Amino acid sequence: MSDVDAEPLVVGVRRRQRVIAGSIWWTAATILLGIPALHLWVVPSPNVEAMADRLAYAARCDAVAIVPYFAVCMKIMLTRFLEGAHDPLSHTESSSLKIDCRVMQNHLEQSVAFVVATLALATLLPREHLALLPIVTGVFVVGRLVYWWGYHREGTLGRAPGVQLTTGVTIPLVVGAAVWVLWMTVG
Repeated sequence: MSDVDAEPLVVGVRRRQRVIAGSIWWTAATILLGIPALHLWVVPSPNVEAMADRLAYAARCDAVAIVPYFAVCMKIMLTRFLEGAHDPLSHTESSSLKIDCRVMQNHLEQSVAFVVATLALATLLPREHLALLPIVTGVFVVGRLVYWWGYHREGTLGRAPGVQLTTGVTIPLVVGAAVWVLWMTVG
């Protein structure tokens, strides 16, 4: 491939990078400013001490976190019925249905990491910081819905804000839980 042929690819990549970076200002602000603000001034700490109560608290948050997954499952089921695309192996799905199937798979993958992290953190966090669980759950759910909506609205580039919100809460939760457990194990 000559340099002339590669130039449109570079321009395309740079354009995509600009679009993706364009949503970072508000997703980062939501995570870095919104979550701490809600934790400090809005959401009270739950009155739970026993380990079983802590896990139940996290499980209630996790039940909310998987709502977008079941919402997309219901939409896929309804769309398959209405479009007559009952056999996924026949490849007769509409582009909207294909997007929903991809969103469903991504929701499941992201939800597993989120649920495991929140359950682990429910056993580790001091009681006064358990209020973080419903806050990050809310951001996670909004991120999943933004991902779904953005994918339908603007294709793969439309997913960026949802990915940023979702991973912006999930990665710190997973890393935090892992580091905390390792610290407790080693120390």
